[in-house]
Amino acid sequence: MKAKNNLNQLIFISFLVMFSAQIYIKLFVNHFNISFGIIILIILLYMIEIDNKIMVAVISSFFVYIIRILVYFLENIEIESALKLGIRNHFPEFIFYLVYITIYFIIINIKNKNLNYLLPKLIICDFFANFTEMYIRHTIYLENFNLNMIIGLLFVAFLRSTLIWVMINLMIKYNTTLLKKEHTERYIKLLASNSTLKSEVYLMEKSMDNIENTMGKSYKLYMDISEKDLDDDLKKEIMEITKDIHEIKKEFNLIVRGVNELTNTKELKDSMDYYAILDILKHMINIELKNTNITFNIEKGENFNTIYHYYLISIFRNIIMNGIDALKDKDNGFIYLNHNSMEIDNIVGHCFEIIDNGEGIADEDKKYIFNPGFSTKINFETGDVNRGLGLIIVKDIVETKLKGFVTLTSSKGKGTKFMIFVSKNILEEGRF
Repeated sequence: MKAKNNLNQLIFISFLVMFSAQIYIKLFVNHFNISFGIIILIILLYMIEIDNKIMVAVISSFFVYIIRILVYFLENIEIESALKLGIRNHFPEFIFYLVYITIYFIIINIKNKNLNYLLPKLIICDFFANFTEMYIRHTIYLENFNLNMIIGLLFVAFLRSTLIWVMINLMIKYNTTLLKKEHTERYIKLLASNSTLKSEVYLMEKSMDNIENTMGKSYKLYMDISEKDLDDDLKKEIMEITKDIHEIKKEFNLIVRGVNELTNTKELKDSMDYYAILDILKHMINIELKNTNITFNIEKGENFNTIYHYYLISIFRNIIMNGIDALKDKDNGFIYLNHNSMEIDNIVGHCFEIIDNGEGIADEDKKYIFNPGFSTKINFETGDVNRGLGLIIVKDIVETKLKGFVTLTSSKGKGTKFMIFVSKNILEEGRF
């Protein structure tokens, strides 16, 4: 299979170079035209991973020689011995290709593609290849060859080599741009998945605490019953329940540990600028805002660096997604994220405000808004209820993980504002 792919690659490149050789740039230097054949060949040799570059180069050069002979024959078919003349007249050009690629493979280290030295090396290849061709024409075919022509060869070598060098640079820059875009998109997906997993882990860890407490109560109940003269079957059943809870706890612990290992990748341990976090957040939120009338704006404030980028994304994303749900049926809805530095209770910190102009939250619901499972999002037609975990995740991250606090301000029919405050020492330096 690999041999077949290499053969297909060889044929494709050879034909591409062959037909490119029929395209010329006409110069104001007498008797010189720049063919695209050698330009395309060198670019392909430099840019593409090819198993046997020497064979590709030689066969491509031979194909150029064949097409030259064929074209000459068709243009001069009425002349006797046109084929022989074509072979004879274009043989020096075949030598040009062979000399060029020979010098190319000698002086250019394929493993060390330093663009700073590529241009002068290409000029050397081009000049000596052209010099060899002209010398053969002068020696065998008695064509004129003088100092002015040597100067012309230098000019042609510089011009063609510069063209190759510029095209290679443009292609590398384009490939680098595509690669950066691809890496950015992959990192955004990774970070989004990580922040979601981290959010779920917080709840799982809380559930583990509940399981631990339940197991303790179950075991205490067993011990209390053991001291009393009660039915042995009841004691046995309580003990079995305690064992089952213990097994659930162990399995749950393995799951949490596994998810934590998945989310603790090297890429996600690196620090990140706040502005970069906002770029990723905006990309994620804009996907959610497609086909809606909701506007999302950010007031960046000052930039800073933090290792807790996934925490911030989880906080912002959960609150903003709540806002989007509240605004889906509203025309001209907006969500606004604002950031300022301020001092509260002698603590200098970062203050983030997320504001929307949704329906707001009723006064009687405000005290329950951070409770697990509480939700105002009910579909009365289907009976579906949002599981109501987004804001408890936010509260847990802010208060437990980042030692900050979150407040809610809301008026029914006017909108909602969440304010998150985290110490600079924690967010920027990781010092608790």
